[in-house]
Amino acid sequence: MIEDAQIRLSGERVAYWWGRHLGPAYCGPLLDRPVNEITTTDIAAVLRPVWRSKPEVARKLYPAIRRVFEAARIRLRDEHGVVSDNPARWDDLKAMGFEAPKALTRGHHPSLPYAQIPAFMAALRERSAIGARFLEFIILTNVRVGTAAAATWDQFDLEAGVWSIPTANLKDKRHRKEAFRVPLSPRAAEIVREMEAGRVSQYVFPGRATGAPMSSIAAISVIERMNGDSPVWVDPTSRRPAVPHGFRASFKTWAEEASTFPHSIVEEAMGHRVGTVVERAYRRTDLLEHRRRLMDAWAAHCEPRSTDNVVPLTRRGA
Repeated sequence: MIEDAQIRLSGERVAYWWGRHLGPAYCGPLLDRPVNEITTTDIAAVLRPVWRSKPEVARKLYPAIRRVFEAARIRLRDEHGVVSDNPARWDDLKAMGFEAPKALTRGHHPSLPYAQIPAFMAALRERSAIGARFLEFIILTNVRVGTAAAATWDQFDLEAGVWSIPTANLKDKRHRKEAFRVPLSPRAAEIVREMEAGRVSQYVFPGRATGAPMSSIAAISVIERMNGDSPVWVDPTSRRPAVPHGFRASFKTWAEEASTFPHSIVEEAMGHRVGTVVERAYRRTDLLEHRRRLMDAWAAHCEPRSTDNVVPLTRRGA
């Protein structure tokens, strides 16, 4: 049933997380039991460990479980003449004390000032783990973490220095008809070649599980290890440790404040929709070469300086 659902899902990474949520990691106690013997009490036992402590998991896990049992209910009815309720009905779970998972209030993603990026990159390159190269690639290409994790070898033309991201792997896939081309700076292309030398998967950045992409948690873990017990790579406003997605804000701020590239090119590099509906209807270019100059300039800014072996001693709460 998991496989059937994954076929209908858009994006390999989304399908992977569906499999993880419904697999042994969270639903282990349910997997080897006849579906018609599983009760609401059993469902509640699976959900309770994450319901309050991991609301981001709960918000995805519960709908997936409910969808599986609804499909099972219909199949039992139509193929076996068995009439049963869905044990994951929300009304029944509410009667057992469940309330809607608390809303996520993350606010802005913590980011680093762009002036600190060269020093951060120097510290990052001291690490040899694949996760470090994954994070560096994310920073240099300015893509979302999930998009980088889903990157496969067939999407790259290293001779042309272009990464063509299929619409299924894009956040705005509903508004795109063609792949989003990302120009690769020399260092970004070098990272891909380094990964190709030790190729073990269809994914450029493979995860620990066979056939799975690298988890976004891997990039977060890199920053956590770099920060250690006394975080230095923190957002100066929120005082929270920087996160991978926050580097998109670093890039955007740098492009707007420290570069001379037009706003439309910067927005295109962000993967945002540019212009009005009419303007987009007449547009016949993705400004690839203009964006290449922008991304090369960003890569040059990110390059460690001679003094970047000195780590700033900014601390949270200071």
